[in-house]
Amino acid sequence: MSRVQVLILGALILISFVLTTISTFTKYWIVWHTGLFKGHFGIVPFQSYEPGWLSTASWCMFGAFGAFFPLFALYAFSAFKVYRQGCSHGVRMYFFGILILCLLIACLQVTAFTLTAINVVNFKFWTTTVVNQSVSF
Repeated sequence: MSRVQVLILGALILISFVLTTISTFTKYWIVWHTGLFKGHFGIVPFQSYEPGWLSTASWCMFGAFGAFFPLFALYAFSAFKVYRQGCSHGVRMYFFGILILCLLIACLQVTAFTLTAINVVNFKFWTTTVVNQSVSF
């Protein structure tokens, strides 16, 4: 792996960190409209009364966000080794570690988005029912 490739890898890691941060901490995971009422719901802050699938999606996204910090450390160490010594066989295990962390992050994000996409219809029905019951006299 050349120095340019290591630099491109670092840029991709940074871009994915920014996108993961935005997707984790946005307040618009679920948006609904019921008559005159509109609402939105995010996974932050964590609410203890939310459905189990949304809690699981929240923890998956928090785990993906947290996995970036060891990824940054491992990338910095690997990039330092490549810039100092070149890309030797001893550096491959560090890039394999980067691969494992990236796969973990991707699996956690896919799980969170899949859970949300599958169950959002039921959640919209639940929020519509709660809004209608609280407004009726």
